[in-house]
Amino acid sequence: MGTWGPGNFDSDGACEYRDTLFRQLIAVIERDTESESSQKCDFDELEENLIPSVDILIALTQYYQTSPLVELDKVQGWRRSVLDIYDRTIDDVGPKEKFKIEKRIVIQSTFDKLEALIHQQDAYVRKLRGEG
Repeated sequence: MGTWGPGNFDSDGACEYRDTLFRQLIAVIERDTESESSQKCDFDELEENLIPSVDILIALTQYYQTSPLVELDKVQGWRRSVLDIYDRTIDDVGPKEKFKIEKRIVIQSTFDKLEALIHQQDAYVRKLRGEG
């Protein structure tokens, strides 16, 4: 298809580059949420890499109004894994109870946002196909 407009992402090459960045974020998330790796992951890893990668994926998806390139069932698996890591390791950093509760809510909210984006994308695709 090549180039179809004057915008920064109105070409195949630019969209491929954007999608490469998305895939890099997804790779970080998958690396830390896979069952074997998640057993080694701790709260610091969640805080420094994993959750920021999810949040950046959300921001880029919203900003560029595109697909996050991940399926809902995958994101739900990430959520389970991340919450398991959080619940298993949060006490290791000695937080106050209020922080523990608030941080867990923030993590859940982050995944809620990503799941909502996927639902929106799925609805849009169904509409384009004339399915609803």
